[in-house]
Amino acid sequence: MLENTDWVARLAYLADFFSKLNNLNLTLQGKDTHILNMYDKVCGFMKKIKLWESKCEDGDTSCFQQLNSYLSAGDVDRAPIVQLVSTHLSRLNSEFNHYFPDIESKSAKLDWVRNPFMTESTDNNIPTRLQENLLDVSSNHGLKLRGVADPPEIWTGTILVVVGRMEVKVGVSICELRHV
Repeated sequence: MLENTDWVARLAYLADFFSKLNNLNLTLQGKDTHILNMYDKVCGFMKKIKLWESKCEDGDTSCFQQLNSYLSAGDVDRAPIVQLVSTHLSRLNSEFNHYFPDIESKSAKLDWVRNPFMTESTDNNIPTRLQENLLDVSSNHGLKLRGVADPPEIWTGTILVVVGRMEVKVGVSICELRHV
């Protein structure tokens, strides 16, 4: 079976691809993982799929180390394997777009969570009271200076206290975002 170069090349590609997929899976897990990170990781992976597809269409398999090594080392007809990989990546891209059709817009709607000082929420689904509190936070220059100096810590202290004065339902949602 290892004499079948087509089969070995496919196996090499699958090993590379599942390694990349496993790495994505691992980044979506863990203590400090939340929906914002997940959006970013999945969106980044989708962009990588497009890059890999584009490279393969140009005959470049360097993004798949095992496959590239195998194709470079032996007397293997590259064209059918590269075409197979390109087709697979195209279909995979379609599937990701099917399951995550609006991931970038959903992620952008949460920019106010990432940095309440740089954006104003235009999401009408956010209760008015929360929007008012966000405007208070974004207008607080002391918090802004603190946020510029040390952005990650800003969420663990003062802003949560300010946001904590909101309705319990909304306050719980913000806390859940921190601990998801």
